[in-house]
Amino acid sequence: MKYFRFIPALAALVILSFLFCGREVIKNNPPDDDVKSNGYNETFKKTGWISDTKYRAVIYILTYEECIASTREQIEEKIKYEAIKHLQSEMKIIFTRNQSAKASTLMENYGLMSPDEINCTENNIFFYDIEKKDLKLEFQNIKNTK
Repeated sequence: MKYFRFIPALAALVILSFLFCGREVIKNNPPDDDVKSNGYNETFKKTGWISDTKYRAVIYILTYEECIASTREQIEEKIKYEAIKHLQSEMKIIFTRNQSAKASTLMENYGLMSPDEINCTENNIFFYDIEKKDLKLEFQNIKNTK
């Protein structure tokens, strides 16, 4: 007799579990080529080695207020400063004066800020890429400089 009290509760649990577990879960994943803000693809979120000859030193995001308050030269200087810090982190060293000079020269000669034209929007994404043949060797030379 004691057990008959628990039968309705047990039946309710079984019915509820069938209702919740029986639902088909549909998960919509965005396609890989889904374009995000400013027309940049998700692959642009990556810093580091893009290819054997191309290194993305930094991705820099400016707010609308920062963007309209800065000139192109000021933005590029900020990005270069961040790029130098990122290169030091990549090489796992703190640059000496000579290493810093070599890295700055490399960035001046082979570095490129993208996009070239600045149109201030809510989120402004800039990249600083260094592209050169034998770039890994160049990084090693900077690292070995005394």
